[in-house]
Amino acid sequence: MALLAEEIVEEWLNRDGWFTIRGARIGLSEADILAVRQERYRHVEVHVSLRPVSYMTDLPKAAAKEQQRHRHSAKTRSPALLHECVREWIAKKYDRTEKLLRRVHDGAWERELIVNVMRHPEERPIIEEHGIIIHRLAEIVKDLNSKKTPIQRASGGDLVDLILLQETLKKK
Repeated sequence: MALLAEEIVEEWLNRDGWFTIRGARIGLSEADILAVRQERYRHVEVHVSLRPVSYMTDLPKAAAKEQQRHRHSAKTRSPALLHECVREWIAKKYDRTEKLLRRVHDGAWERELIVNVMRHPEERPIIEEHGIIIHRLAEIVKDLNSKKTPIQRASGGDLVDLILLQETLKKK
């Protein structure tokens, strides 16, 4: 699912005139999508689940050990613990790629996250507090369907066409 969602997001960016690099790696760090256009730079992470069963962010190792819980535990988290989870997740998903990003551009990078459904919506404002812009996949598909982009089709066009076909069939 993740790779298909990345392909949809990449198509969305390409149709809007963004040059993209998908799966850029340096060491153990990987950025899902890097997008560049007219002196703007975007680091986009795609975290899409159709039926999420837990939090998007993992428990920090120390907290999981202390509470004797799995890092992907779905048990309710205190606000303080949730903030800690988000901080660690951002360090892993965004901060760790800084060295890679600096090789491409030594200036500011916009940080963005693509989600479908968040099982625990209380994570969203905490993530946004860290300057991360969150987009919903449904809005991206809706935007692709509007055809208001300068480029009408890019490399992920076939997949997007299949999705839009399904949307058309639902309406009938």
